[in-house]
Amino acid sequence: MALVPGSIWVEGGALHWLSAGGTEQFLTGVDLGIVGAAVKGSAWIEGANLHYIDANGRERQLGGTNLGSAPAEAVEGSIWIQTATLRYIDASRLLKSISA
Repeated sequence: MALVPGSIWVEGGALHWLSAGGTEQFLTGVDLGIVGAAVKGSAWIEGANLHYIDANGRERQLGGTNLGSAPAEAVEGSIWIQTATLRYIDASRLLKSISA
């Protein structure tokens, strides 16, 4: 797999991303249990948190730091890398940040 800055992937139980400077970052989310028909590596926003399915088929959750209201043009559920942090827009249209 060719990694480029902004890449996001799952390895084992952790969510990994490559910063804008090419540094690998990762965190392991809270284990919420096995999800039957889930696709390993899937990621989505549910409520205020980022969820993903790890390599073992377990749903995991990461919560972000609230950075305030998202810009009017922002799309709920968007996920991206900014510098070395993972950013997303939650279901309440708040901008969130996750740092390793």
